[in-house]
Amino acid sequence: MYDFIITFLQHPPFRMVFINIISTLLFLIIFLIYRFVYPKRNLSYTLILIGLSVLPLISVLRSGSYESGDINIHVTHLIEFYRSLQSGILIPRWGGDLNATYGYPVFLFLYPLPYYLASLMHFIGFSFLNSIKMLVITTYISSGLFMYYWLKKHVGGKSAFIAAVLYLFAPYRMVDMHFRTVVGELTGFATLPLAFLLIDKVNAKASLYKIVSSGIAIMLLILSHPAVALLGYPVLFIYSLIKSKKNTLSYAKTFLAHILGLLYATFYILPALAEGKYTQHVFSSKLLPPFPEFWQLFYSKWRYGLLYQGLNGELSPALGYAQWIIVIIALYQIIFKRNHNKILILFSFVFLIYFFLTLEISLPVWQVISILRKIQWQFRILALLTFLASALAAYVFNIIKRESFYYLIIFIAIFSTILNWGNRRNTPEIKDPQLIANLPFATSQYAGVPSAIPIWIPVDRGWEDKIPADHLESLNGNIKSITQNRNIIEHTYRTELSGKSILKENTYYFPGWEVMIDGKPVAIDHQNPDYPGIITFNTEKGVHQIEVIFKDTPVRKYSFYISAMAFLFSGVFLLFNQIILKFFKSLKRP
Repeated sequence: MYDFIITFLQHPPFRMVFINIISTLLFLIIFLIYRFVYPKRNLSYTLILIGLSVLPLISVLRSGSYESGDINIHVTHLIEFYRSLQSGILIPRWGGDLNATYGYPVFLFLYPLPYYLASLMHFIGFSFLNSIKMLVITTYISSGLFMYYWLKKHVGGKSAFIAAVLYLFAPYRMVDMHFRTVVGELTGFATLPLAFLLIDKVNAKASLYKIVSSGIAIMLLILSHPAVALLGYPVLFIYSLIKSKKNTLSYAKTFLAHILGLLYATFYILPALAEGKYTQHVFSSKLLPPFPEFWQLFYSKWRYGLLYQGLNGELSPALGYAQWIIVIIALYQIIFKRNHNKILILFSFVFLIYFFLTLEISLPVWQVISILRKIQWQFRILALLTFLASALAAYVFNIIKRESFYYLIIFIAIFSTILNWGNRRNTPEIKDPQLIANLPFATSQYAGVPSAIPIWIPVDRGWEDKIPADHLESLNGNIKSITQNRNIIEHTYRTELSGKSILKENTYYFPGWEVMIDGKPVAIDHQNPDYPGIITFNTEKGVHQIEVIFKDTPVRKYSFYISAMAFLFSGVFLLFNQIILKFFKSLKRP
């Protein structure tokens, strides 16, 4: 028996499960002791939620990196993003040190909010790797709290608490946090209930402050992850209309919150939509991976249905056993009990639509509605299914007030995911120095297509795998001398050429790159058949000052101006809110 236990604990995943069980028992013991010592003092649901949230996060606290789909990629992206901020680039667009220093417009399309938050954490003093871990931790804990505080006003603390528990302990949350580590989706799990929470405040008693706050929450949702926003925003919009008071002024205030949210996020939305056509990424949206089988949404085939990642990294798209029980009860209440609660009906109806979209029978819909393919993976819909099922739990238990059933659902939700409260293996040897050294070779792709690579680069060539010895080369060998100074978006060279030359600057071309020779613009040829997608240009004999600069295109400039003006006017109106109100009131006086 002793040998068996030692062997069991030597296996990293089993050891993590053992730690999870011990920590859960410790949590329960502390809770029961408190209840015994202070029988008349109830612990707040907030504290209990924070305590429960810590349990699946223990493995994240270990030193170094861990086996995950994307965590190291996100750390390298963060390093480059932070370097851009340090250089004074407030809205990073170009990853100049990535792709073997050829760069590509990764931040033009990649969700920015997680990297702004992680950059703040690094600025405070965390390493780059630990900044990503802190992002994982804070978004996970806050997601449960936002869910709880949103629903508390509608169904009371007890029902809101079980909704938050189901939201925190959904299988997809564990997969996303430990096996995929997609920081955009993790951030979206927090900003989605936050947006619902603040839009409720607009509907309850609108003020300019609440309208602006709600608009900021909508912006944060959009900047968290485009797929989560694409799926979640329509639900938020319909919900806000249902919850608003049925009069013109109430609708106007609700619409204003949504309009402000979109305007605030314009600096990201418009360039991504307008310039996506210049990347291979737009073609990848035509591809669809295989749909999950129907039974996979209900049951995992590993460890008796309790493990959501296979031995070879396969991911289970299961919604969760407790979540399915809730959905079935909600549908029963609507169909057989004739429950007419508008929110219960809305969330159940939307749940069925999104569930349908995860099945292969919905393929014609995916083919017709092209924007759906921007989601890329059908199982991403589980983010919204998880949110909806969790919210339904609050309304279900506001109807069914059975104490034993309440605790049974909590037990199922928590303990059915305990095998997934950690990653498969920790890699303590991987820290910031190793990830920084690998920065030029950090890549990401979808379905074999390099993500956000310009369309002029052949797909089969993919990423550059060798840092060029010289960033500026003469294709006919006429360079005598060269000095250079390079940062992320500005490359300057002082050259001496013995004759007319075709120069190749080893950077991927994308709209916004300009070449200046001795202060005068020259034409860029990015379709040289021998060097497709690479910046090349002609120059004359002599000594020249050459500048290769990445500038904002008109759509990037004007989208920034729109967002900046929206923030500016919001700030002015907030600052002079009382003065403006007094002015209009004075006009009404005789």
